[in-house]
Amino acid sequence: MSPFSVIIDESTDIVCEKHLCVCVRYYNARCNRISSQFLGLISVTSTTSEALYQHLKDYFSSIGVDLRQCFAIGTDGASNLCGAHHSLYTLMKKDIPHLILIKCTCHSLHLACSSHASDELPSNIDFMIRESYSWFHRSSPSYLEIYRLINDGKDPLQLIPLSGTRWLARSSSVKRLLDQCDSLKTHFEMASSSCDRCVVRQLFSMYSDPTNKLYFTFLKPVLDDFEKINLLYQKYEPDQCGLHTELENFTLGMHGRISHPEHVRLDANLNISSIYLPLEKVDFCYEFTEFLTINRQNNAAVTGENLLNKCSTEMPQFLSESLQRAPCLHS
Repeated sequence: MSPFSVIIDESTDIVCEKHLCVCVRYYNARCNRISSQFLGLISVTSTTSEALYQHLKDYFSSIGVDLRQCFAIGTDGASNLCGAHHSLYTLMKKDIPHLILIKCTCHSLHLACSSHASDELPSNIDFMIRESYSWFHRSSPSYLEIYRLINDGKDPLQLIPLSGTRWLARSSSVKRLLDQCDSLKTHFEMASSSCDRCVVRQLFSMYSDPTNKLYFTFLKPVLDDFEKINLLYQKYEPDQCGLHTELENFTLGMHGRISHPEHVRLDANLNISSIYLPLEKVDFCYEFTEFLTINRQNNAAVTGENLLNKCSTEMPQFLSESLQRAPCLHS
C-alpha cells in the first residue's frame, strides 16, 4: 500500500448529527498521477481530539488500511484538529512521528483578516454591518424608494451579514455597505424621526460621521486583496507553484505599503518600529487619501490623525497575521 495523506473536516448536518469527513490523496500507480478521493463520512458523538482520533483509527481498521502509512494531514485550523497542545494532529504524531500538518490556506487567510487583525478597528464597523443587515432583514420597503431616488431608479443589492465561517464574508459586507452608504444615511435619518428605537438613532449618528466611512474606505482595498488571493486557492485545479508565488507577491505588496523598501522581505522582523514608513508616506490607497482630504477641508473636526494611526496599526497586524498563518512563506 502506498503512503497517503488525509484531509479531514468535521461538520453537523441538518438534524444536528456530527460527522467527520475523510478524504485521501495518494499516488495512483494505475493512472500514474496523484489522486484525491472521498474515503468516508464517520458519524461521531463527540468532537474532542481523543474521540476523533479513536473514530479515525477504528474506521481505518474497519476498511483494512494502516493509518501509520499516512504521512500528512490537512485540516481547516480548528484547535481540536490541529492545535499545538492535545489535538488530533498531536495525538496522531505520537504514533506517526514523521506526520506533516497542512492547514487550509483559505481558512488561514480568513482568520488573518477577520479575527485578530480587525481587533484594532473600532467596534462601530462591525456594529454598523450587523445592525444594518438586521434592520433590513426584517424588511423596510421605504428604503427601496429612497435608494431609487438617489441612484437613478436602480434597485439596491441586499446587505451581507458578517459570518464567522464563510471565507472573507467581511469583504463583501464592507463593499456592499460602502456602496450604499449615502442612501443608508438618508434612510436612517428619516427613520429616526418616526421610530423611537435606539439602534436607529445610533445608526444615523454613525452614518453621519465621515470617520466611519473613512474606515470602510480603508478596509475595502485591503479586504479586496485578501479576497482575490483566497479565490485563487479555491480553484478546482490550481497551479501549485503559481499559487505560492501569488501568495508571496500578495504579502510583499502589503509589506511595501507600510515599510521602507530595504525591509520589504518575508523574513523581516515586524516588531522593529524603524522598518515602517512615516505616517505621511504610508500607502492608504487613493480613494481613502482623497476622501480624507475632502473631509479635512469641509469639516475641521475630521483631522484624521487618530484615524490614520489606527489604520497604520491595522496594516502591520494584517501582515503579521498573514505571515504567521502561512508558514509556507518561510520555507
